[in-house]
Amino acid sequence: MQVQSTELSRFLRDANGFVASSQEAIERSAPHIYLSALPLTAKSSLVYREFAPPCRGLIEVGVFGIEHHAGQLVMSFTGHEAGVNCIAYSPDGRLIGSGSADGTVRVWDIRTGEEAISPLRSGDGSVQCLMFAPKVAKVASGKKAGVVCIWQLLGVQAIPQRLIGHSGSVQCMAFSPDGSRIASSSGDCTVRIWNIDTDQAPVVMRGHTKRVNSVAFSSNGEALVSVSDDQTIRHWDGVTGKRSSDSPVEYEDAIGSVCFSPDGKMIAVACEDCIVLSNLKTGNRISTLQCRIDTARSVAFSPDSRSLVLGREQSVSVVSLPRFRTKVTPTALDGHTSQVNSVTYSPDGL
Repeated sequence: MQVQSTELSRFLRDANGFVASSQEAIERSAPHIYLSALPLTAKSSLVYREFAPPCRGLIEVGVFGIEHHAGQLVMSFTGHEAGVNCIAYSPDGRLIGSGSADGTVRVWDIRTGEEAISPLRSGDGSVQCLMFAPKVAKVASGKKAGVVCIWQLLGVQAIPQRLIGHSGSVQCMAFSPDGSRIASSSGDCTVRIWNIDTDQAPVVMRGHTKRVNSVAFSSNGEALVSVSDDQTIRHWDGVTGKRSSDSPVEYEDAIGSVCFSPDGKMIAVACEDCIVLSNLKTGNRISTLQCRIDTARSVAFSPDSRSLVLGREQSVSVVSLPRFRTKVTPTALDGHTSQVNSVTYSPDGL
C-alpha cells in the first residue's frame, strides 16, 4: 500500500525502526515496550513523541547510538564472517542482499532485520558483487574465481545457475531492465553480456587494457558503459556488445565506478578525487564535483536523480545535485571502521 501522507509515512518508517530494533526484547516480554524499547528510542522519533508523553515513570536514558548519527542509523545486519564487499536492494525495497569475502550471499528482510532465507553458498570463493533481477525473484553474485552465480529466491534454489567464462575476478554486474541479460566486468579486462534464459554463448567485449571495475545499463537497456583502471570509459550497444564509438573517453585517473541516472540523462563517473557528470547523449561533461572523496569505490544516483551517494574510505557521503555546482559539500554518514566497498539507495529514496 502506498501512503500518500508524508507525516503518516514518517510515522510508519519510525514505527518500523522501533519494532525492528527492539524485536527480541518485545518478543520475550510485552512490557519491554515501555521498560526498554520506548526509553531507548530516539527522542526525535515520531513514535517517541506520540507515546512517551502519556506514559509516567519511564526511565531516563541517554542514547548515544542512533542519536549520535542524528537518527540516520536505522539498523545493522550482522552474520558475515569476513568483510562485506557488496550490497543491493530488491526491486520492491523489502529485501537487502549482501555479499562477503566469506563466500556467502545473505538476504535480509529490512522490516525485521532478520535473514529472509538461509545463506547462499556456491563454493566459488569471495563474493565481489551482487544484484537483484529487476522483474523476477533472482539474485546474482559475481565471484573472485570469475564465476557469475544466479539464484532463484522462490523455493530457495539449492544449486545456482553458473555462468563461466571470465579468467579473472568478476568486479561488477548489471541486469538489463527486462531481466533477460546480465553484463559482467572482470579483472581479465573484458566485459561480457550473458543471456540468462538461453544457453547462448556470451557476447565478449574487448578493448580495456586493465581491470574493468564497473559496468552499467541505461534505463532502456540499449546502452552499456564500462570503466576501468586504464582511465577510460567505453560505450557499447547494450544488446549486441558492439562499440558505440571507436575512441574511448579518457580521464586523468583510474575510474572506480559508473552509474546511469534513473531519468536517463546523465552518467556519473567516480574518479580518485572527483565525480564527473556527463550528458548521456552527447558525452559532454556537465560538471566536475570536487568533493574530497578520496577514492570512491561505489557511486549511485538517488531514484529522483537529484543526489549521489558515494562509498569512500570509512564513511558514506551524500551529495545533492540541484544545480550541478562545481563545489559541493557532502553530507557524511560516519560509523564504518574500514573501507566502504558498496553503496546503494533504497528504491523509494528514503
